[in-house]
Amino acid sequence: MLCLQIITPLGENAGFGLAVNGTCWVSGMKRPSYYLIIFRGWRYLMARLLLSAVLSYVLILWLTEIGVLSPARTPETTTAGIRYVGRPLLEYGMRLGIDEALIIFLSNSLVAMLIVSALSLTAHGVPGKLSARFPFFVKATWKRPHADVLRLLPGCRDISDPRLRLTYFCLFVTPMLSMIFFGVMIGSVLASGQYVFGSLVAVLALIVPHGVFEVPMIVLAAAIPFSGYLLVQKGVASGRPNGVIREINRFKSSFQLQVCLLVVFSFLWVSAVVESIFTQQVANWLAHL
Repeated sequence: MLCLQIITPLGENAGFGLAVNGTCWVSGMKRPSYYLIIFRGWRYLMARLLLSAVLSYVLILWLTEIGVLSPARTPETTTAGIRYVGRPLLEYGMRLGIDEALIIFLSNSLVAMLIVSALSLTAHGVPGKLSARFPFFVKATWKRPHADVLRLLPGCRDISDPRLRLTYFCLFVTPMLSMIFFGVMIGSVLASGQYVFGSLVAVLALIVPHGVFEVPMIVLAAAIPFSGYLLVQKGVASGRPNGVIREINRFKSSFQLQVCLLVVFSFLWVSAVVESIFTQQVANWLAHL
């Protein structure tokens, strides 16, 4: 697999490289292929998102079937976030004259950037990188010895520095919880939509046209900080934990990460346009059935 590697930190020169078995050889030096690492993280997180969506969908239908959830209140309960946050935000923006597609794009982009920002936060929260701008409680948390409790978690027991242990933990938990929550939300919308329209096919007709772009891109955004977790994992496994932070900083400024961000925002815009035009037409058509 051919890859373009541009290395900016530490004064290394830019150049072309050939990636073989996950390793990119650049100007005679061995570097990781970040594309493959990001793809590995994307595949891992996508599997967890789909699993949480399926479990959420089945659970809500089962709870409705046995009477724990009232069929009449199921849509209201499972789509509370859309009704109280998403829809009012969209309506307010449209009253200001902002295009619907632009509002959807900015909302999804904000979610993506909040997830990606975990990489910057944890990269500055490691030994020697605690910024003076960080609140006291953040710096105190990274320095407290009670972070030793994280050694009980898989993968953390071989990391001696508690702050690096917290970095490892946060880079795993932030994207993972985000994708589980996203999956639960998708499953809830499918279950409630099936009750409203009486058909799962009708719900999929509303979601799939824009979701086929939106969902993979949100997962790709989550795969970026998750790739930092994989880099820490790889550094510890190879017995070189001291070089992990340097590798994360190199990853943050890499050409591959910039390409992935460009892909994320490009397809989120496509998703927003499809949702604002095509999805609305499908909704109007279903309303008249």
